[in-house]
Amino acid sequence: MVQRPQDPLFDQQWYLDNRGQGNRTRGIDLNVLEVWEDYTGDGVAIAILDDGVERDHEDLQANYDSSPSTLPSYSYNREGAPFFRQDNHGTSVAGIIAAERNGMGITGVAYDASITAFSTADISETDASPIARQQAFDISNNSWGIDNPFESNFELEQNRAAGLALERATRQGRNGLGTVFVWAAGNEFEAGASSNYGGYESSRFTIAVAAIDGNGIVAPYSVQGSNLLVSAFGDGDPEFGIDGSIVTTDRTGTQGYNTGSSFFELDDPNYTGRFNGTSSATPMVSGIVALMLEANPRLGYRDVQEILAYSARQTEPNDIDENGRPNWAFNGANNWNGGGLHTNLNYGYGLVDAHRAVRLAETWTTQHTLANEVRVQSSASNSILIQDNTVATSTVTVGSNTSSAIATNPTEAGPIEADPITVDQVEVDIDLSHRSIEDLVITLISPTGSRSRLFNGPDLTEVFLEGGTESFTEFANNPSAFTNDRDLIALGESYRQGLDFTFSSTFHWGEQSEGNWTLEIEDTVSGTAGTLNSWALSLYGDRASANDTYFYTNDFGAGALPEPWFATALKDKNFWELPGEGKFL
Repeated sequence: MVQRPQDPLFDQQWYLDNRGQGNRTRGIDLNVLEVWEDYTGDGVAIAILDDGVERDHEDLQANYDSSPSTLPSYSYNREGAPFFRQDNHGTSVAGIIAAERNGMGITGVAYDASITAFSTADISETDASPIARQQAFDISNNSWGIDNPFESNFELEQNRAAGLALERATRQGRNGLGTVFVWAAGNEFEAGASSNYGGYESSRFTIAVAAIDGNGIVAPYSVQGSNLLVSAFGDGDPEFGIDGSIVTTDRTGTQGYNTGSSFFELDDPNYTGRFNGTSSATPMVSGIVALMLEANPRLGYRDVQEILAYSARQTEPNDIDENGRPNWAFNGANNWNGGGLHTNLNYGYGLVDAHRAVRLAETWTTQHTLANEVRVQSSASNSILIQDNTVATSTVTVGSNTSSAIATNPTEAGPIEADPITVDQVEVDIDLSHRSIEDLVITLISPTGSRSRLFNGPDLTEVFLEGGTESFTEFANNPSAFTNDRDLIALGESYRQGLDFTFSSTFHWGEQSEGNWTLEIEDTVSGTAGTLNSWALSLYGDRASANDTYFYTNDFGAGALPEPWFATALKDKNFWELPGEGKFL
């Protein structure tokens, strides 16, 4: 019998144990209670890059590490303390991750993990040290981002240092296993933003997290993206004045979100019951990763990503787009329930599942890091006209004679044999000229026919400026009319020049690299033509092996998958089940 925490607000933490509170769907939660019988995050160090954390909070103080042994130069007062009165966000994030199981307040997902805070305010064009310092920790939680499309492009001079720091921490963190970066996908759905338009969220070094509610439905503000990996919980709808309902820690007394004066808030002002967003979903995933790393400290950061994808749950199988077409699709892998994995622009691979992920981590025997990652590349440099109201396509062929495969570890010598690889992640570097990018929809199609929508221009409606939101089109037409900020003006001008950005996709995980990869560019509006100048495809993963591992969940036994996905022959020797869900051989 699972022992439920005695923390007084635990029953209101429906995201940990959903028993139908508030007419939510029973069982739509993180599935973590049984995991706590074995793992609690003990020995795992988590950095929280945010607006500071109140380390003396009654529910955080025992887990706050002000003197991390891996970072002796750390100063809480200089790096981790909330500075302004409104710096409440990080303290609420911290509670979701690691609030103590101490008979007070709430219970964190990894309630014995240690936490250390850093401030995003310390990141500048020339100083990305707060990101670089994350390499001293096992996990880095990032419930923040940059609002406007391509504003955090790592190719821009003002962001280059941050991009390099992120890669360095992934390469060097955890003694080469890689710090696991977990990142909020973003809350700007109504503005037409995508998680794929940000350098941080679309990086293959990060886990982009979407938000869903207690019925398993995507939150109305959670952005889409083929770079999404998993979802967790964040509800409410600010556009219609509907508060969130994530219960977590708040700054003590009247300093935080809960000032003690709202009828709709918790009685105890040291906690809030109104946190939400992808900001709340992200620390839930960080907490689960902590449980995974306690179960198996040998996991590389790429192992963590893969386990989360393969163990995620589909919560809304009938999800459709604005045209009534299914949003869920199965990719071209052949090792998940006899076929491909389910993907969705709203959910990634689905709801993160602590029980599945930890049990899979326990039995995981391989180790995948940046040092043994392999990249296969192909590119097309011939310009192609993008005509009005038509679809332009360009195809590159990946194979042993038409592409190059190199190890991404710079200590390895030169190109290696261009054998096929099993794909983890995909990067697509696009250079196109167009005066109205709002007209364009860009999709990558793999050799198996699975699709990743990289860019959806018609959805772009707003940008975020100092004074609030403005029309995307009006800002792009004349950015200097809305701001004096040099970087924002340059960003607006770039919107009328075209696209020069590296998009990404997680949706081809487990597919094979060889074959024709097609870039499809649809111009949806008459009036403006353009040119695809060039594009380059980079596939990241591991050398293909004849001895694969197959994963089965009770989705297979329940017949929840389309008929074609039952047809794969089981030829290889390795079969992994997700324990407690049946084994099918």
